[in-house]
Order: sequence, then structure tokens, then C-alpha cells
Amino acid sequence: MTLDVLKLVVLSFCVGAVLFDVYSRKVPNSFILGGVITVCVGIVISLGWFAIFPGFLSFITVFITGYFLWRFKVLGAGDVKVMAVVALSMTWQNGLEFCFYSFVWGSFLGVISFILQKGLINFVNIFNLNTIMTIRSLGMGEHKVPFTVAILLGVCSVWLLDSKGVHFL
Repeated sequence: MTLDVLKLVVLSFCVGAVLFDVYSRKVPNSFILGGVITVCVGIVISLGWFAIFPGFLSFITVFITGYFLWRFKVLGAGDVKVMAVVALSMTWQNGLEFCFYSFVWGSFLGVISFILQKGLINFVNIFNLNTIMTIRSLGMGEHKVPFTVAILLGVCSVWLLDSKGVHFL
């Protein structure tokens, strides 16, 4: 029962981040700070003080991983911070699984979005010999789906698979 409180806090944070990202394309730092405080309080209520330390290990692991992805312009800074706050509620193993599932969902949503916007023929054309020119001419650099949606789906995937006992770490 008490773990449900923590999941509700994290789920509410993710939904808030999605709404900020959809409407303003940015997640404010004040919202991130509020998320850190709220998740920490949720951890203490649900699991006790001792559970904060594994959460901070997960937070640091995901934040460092995300930092390098931000430096290479794979993710936005807000996405990295949202992922780190969500990882605060997990063990470091679940945090890395959460990153993996978020990237899988992000890839899936990106492909679906591209097919819906540009068409299936243009998607198939990506795989021809002139790939660099095709990607540039099709506008592949345009982001249409906020990554926070993939983060939300990644969290739900970790929870669902964790409840079934499925882990790869």
C-alpha cells in the first residue's frame, strides 16, 4: 500500500513534466526541484529514510548517463533532469532499465511520428545508399514528439515488468 504512494507521486511528476513539455517545450527547473523534494518525501513515507541512499545512487547514475547524452545533443537538458528525478525512486538497476525502456519507447514514437508526418515511402527511402542526403532532405532533425512521453512510458514499463519479475540487470 505505501509503495503505491511513491508510484502515484512519480506518476504525477511524469504527467506534469509531459504537460510542461507539450505546451512550452521546456520543463522548468522549479518543477524539477519540486519533483526532487516530493519524490524524496514519497520515499520517506513509503520506504523510510534508509531507502533514500539507493535512490540517490540511481539518481547519480542516470544523471551522469544523461549528461553525456545531453552533451552529444541526443537528449535535452530537461529530459535528463526528469529522468534523474524519476530514477530517484528506483534502485540503480531499475534506473538503468528505465533509461533503456525510455529510449526504446522514444525510438518507437519517433518512427511512428515520422511515418505519420512524412509517409511510409519517405521512411523506406532512409535506407537507400544516399542516406545522409535523404535524412537531411526529409527534415529528420525536427523533433515532434516530446521525449517526456517516452519517459512516462518507460516508468510504466519498469513497474509492469518489475511486478512480473522480469529484469535484464
